[in-house]
Amino acid sequence: MGKNGSIGKSLKSSLAFKGENAISISWALTKTIINSDKSLAYILKNEYQITSEKFNIILINCLKEKKDYKSSLKLNKKLLSKVDELGEKVKYIYFSTYEPNIFTGTEYRKIKFKMEKFILGNNGVVIRIGYYLSQTDVKYKSHNYNSSITLSFKNSPILVPVTKTEDLLHTLKKIVYDRKKSQLYHCYSGLYGINLVPKLPFIILKQLDVKNKKLLFNFPFEKIAKILYSFSKFLRHLKFNGLLISFLEKPYSLFLQQSIIENKK
Repeated sequence: MGKNGSIGKSLKSSLAFKGENAISISWALTKTIINSDKSLAYILKNEYQITSEKFNIILINCLKEKKDYKSSLKLNKKLLSKVDELGEKVKYIYFSTYEPNIFTGTEYRKIKFKMEKFILGNNGVVIRIGYYLSQTDVKYKSHNYNSSITLSFKNSPILVPVTKTEDLLHTLKKIVYDRKKSQLYHCYSGLYGINLVPKLPFIILKQLDVKNKKLLFNFPFEKIAKILYSFSKFLRHLKFNGLLISFLEKPYSLFLQQSIIENKK
């Protein structure tokens, strides 16, 4: 579910390439499914010729996260209700974020942490992932941006936990054969640095060269992140555009993650 999102598109093409039976369901069709009196089993059978007798069915929620917990809870309750109609063998997967249990901080991380508890408490599967890098992202950025400067604060690179397609596919394969229905998985491929490059898009994620510390650019990351976060809280109070608020929260979320990463070293 989430046909047009970056993760949904990438997983669909990667699974199909590996010979797996994978279908993408748009947000429009998802809304029809959850609001329909017809069972999900009926829709899958009639639209896609899929039945739980023929296939091990896994439903993966790749939809964009809602802007508040109540909306996310309402959506996932409906989806899980539809999944339950398919029988005990069917698994429902929800993507969370990097270790939201340690620091919540932003509204997004709070939603993810609360939703983890709900999904796991209702026989769902949670996968914690980092910033998603498709196979195209990895190949293109590693070959096309040779000269770059790594952003840092306090003389250390700003690190971003990433999840690559191959690792996510490996985790999905484990879930298929895991007899436990409710389970929490961690799927992180490594830590990348934020790099400035001399052409569009000017800022990219790139694997760090730990030996080269000469090309580090220190800037007031903590101060900027906190200012943007304070501004996002002000806009949230005014019930401003949710997408803008989410965007402004991201640097602060990344700032919080630096402490988590450091403690895990």
